Amino acid sequence: MFRQLFRLGTRRWIRYSVLTASTISAGITFPIVFNDEIKNLSKLSIKYPDGVPFKDIDNVPLSLNFKDNDYTLLGAGTREVSFLKFRVYALGLYIENKGINNGIKFDEILNLNYKYVARVCAIRNTDLSHLRDGFVRTIKNNELFKELSSNNDEIDEKLSQAIDTLRLSFNSVHCKAPRNSRIYVEIDNKGLKFSIEVVNKDGKTFKPLMKIGDIEEPLMAKILLHAYTDINKPLIKDVQTSVYDSIN
Repeated sequence: MFRQLFRLGTRRWIRYSVLTASTISAGITFPIVFNDEIKNLSKLSIKYPDGVPFKDIDNVPLSLNFKDNDYTLLGAGTREVSFLKFRVYALGLYIENKGINNGIKFDEILNLNYKYVARVCAIRNTDLSHLRDGFVRTIKNNELFKELSSNNDEIDEKLSQAIDTLRLSFNSVHCKAPRNSRIYVEIDNKGLKFSIEVVNKDGKTFKPLMKIGDIEEPLMAKILLHAYTDINKPLIKDVQTSVYDSIN
């Protein structure tokens, strides 16, 4: 599906109306603004000018402003678990607009020359312990993680400490994550930053953004991006395919 729609068009100006939310993290207030006017869009915009739709949750927006930085959606898809194919979350992977403007190619993603945001939206009611375990499994099951940790004891120790920090960060925040709540993961050459935006009971408005924690290990950023974009064993095939077709 994504491979076909990505080859249809060119970048253009598109206007649409989306939600603006005020958020707070670590005592600092900042906005999450989904832009009304967007210049640089991935090819997803040709098929889905109002965002990529998934059942039971809000559309995955084509563009977002997160902590005063503008990002463009590269790819989206849903994570399924068990043989029953339960959909647990929708992933949108974004790159800062500077990367689009500079013509980044697929094989340059892991260089971490640009900032990325992974927007993980819960499709089923869950909590941070389940989300924590999901991130840990994603990282530890990744082929790059296995390669790095098995070939160098020092790197293995760094990665083990980083995973412990991830677990402790999620354990320090106690909250439910009802359907349509979002985890935001900032990915750059310094590591990972996790935060959560919990949906209110009305299913449409959100509590202030809450910081979960920072993982100051660049290899963790590279591993998570590799999990999302690896051609051979991607976590979500639709995400990998759409990212590849978007910037290849």
